[in-house]
Amino acid sequence: MHWEWLGRAPYGETLARMRARREEVIAGRAPDVLWLCEHGPVVTLGKGAVAGDVLLAPELLAARGIELHRVERGGKATYHGPGQLVGYPIAHVGGGGVGVARFVARLGEALAAWCRARGADARFDLRCTGVFCPGGKIAALGIHVRRGVAMHGFALNLDLDLDRVAGPWGTIVPCGDATRAVTSLAAETGRPAPAPGEAAPSLAEAVSGALRRSA
Repeated sequence: MHWEWLGRAPYGETLARMRARREEVIAGRAPDVLWLCEHGPVVTLGKGAVAGDVLLAPELLAARGIELHRVERGGKATYHGPGQLVGYPIAHVGGGGVGVARFVARLGEALAAWCRARGADARFDLRCTGVFCPGGKIAALGIHVRRGVAMHGFALNLDLDLDRVAGPWGTIVPCGDATRAVTSLAAETGRPAPAPGEAAPSLAEAVSGALRRSA
C-alpha cells in the first residue's frame, strides 16, 4: 500500500481531504493509501460519544487551543496532539469474508507488534478496540466503512502530555472509560520515543503489510 507523510496537518483540512479521497477510491479513480500525520490539539467524537464524554464546554476547549470535531468513525471521544502519530488507511476492507472486525484486528495487531519491537509490552484487545500496555491504552482505533472502503484509523501515543488533570487528556473521558489510564511509548519504555515523522516509515511498513494480508 502506498503511504504518505502529511507532516503537522490541520485536523479539519485533513478530514475534508480524507472524505474526498475515499470517494475517489470508491469510484476507482484513486488507489488505496495510508496517510500518516501529526495533528495540533483536537478532540474528536465518534458515533458512540455522549455529552458527558467531553468535560469542558467548546468555548473552554477553544480557550485552551483545542479544536472539537464530531466525526463518523466508530468509538467515543479521543484526543490528538503533538507527539502522537495518527494514521488514516483509506482502503478497501477486503473480500473473501474478511469483514470489518478482521480489518481492525489486523491494524491493531500491527500497531502492537510495532510497539513490542521497541520495548513496550503491548497487546491488541478487539473487545475494547485498542492497544494496551501495563500502564494503559497506548493506541486508539476507530474506522468508518462505506461501500467497502474504510477511512479514519488509529492514533498511537509516542511521547505526549499524559496528565489526566491539567493536561489535554483531562478534557475528555478517553474512549468513554474514566477508569483506564492512557500511556505512551516513552512512558512504557522509560526512553525517548521517536518523533512522529521519524516513526512513520517503519510503522507504515508494518501497517501496510498487515492490511495487505487482510485483503
